[in-house]
Amino acid sequence: MSYNIVINGFQEYFDDNGDNSKIELSSEAEFLEKENKFFIDYDEELITDCENSHTQIEIGDDYVAMHRSGAVKSEMLFIKDKRTASLYETPFGFLNINIYTTHLDKSITADGGHISIEYIIDADNKKLSKNSFDIQITKK
Repeated sequence: MSYNIVINGFQEYFDDNGDNSKIELSSEAEFLEKENKFFIDYDEELITDCENSHTQIEIGDDYVAMHRSGAVKSEMLFIKDKRTASLYETPFGFLNINIYTTHLDKSITADGGHISIEYIIDADNKKLSKNSFDIQITKK
C-alpha cells in the first residue's frame, strides 16, 4: 500500500550570520512494519534536486535511524539525550559529525503516524547547527 509523507524541517546555523532555513517536502513512500520496527522508504530525487538519492528511515523502540544513499550518503542515528557519531559523504569529501538528540517523539502504527526530532550537529567539538524535523505518514 502506498503512503504519503510530509517532512517539515528547520535548520539554524551557529555562525556569525545566524542563518536559518525551513523546508517542506512531500512524497509518496513505502511504509512497512518488519521485526517490530517500522520503515519508511522514499526517493529524494522526486522532491529535491538530489539525483539518484534514496532515503530509508528506520523507527525502533527508542531510536530513529536515517540511511541516505546517492550523491550524498549518510547514516544518522537519533536517540533522545544521546550523542551519536555519523559519517556524511558528499561529492566533495567526507565529514565526521556528531548528533546530539534533544527531543524525540514518535507515534507510529501500521496506519501511519508522526515523528518529531530536534538535534544539534557538531564537528570537532564545535556546534554547527540546531535542527528539527517532523514527519507525517498517512495512507494514500
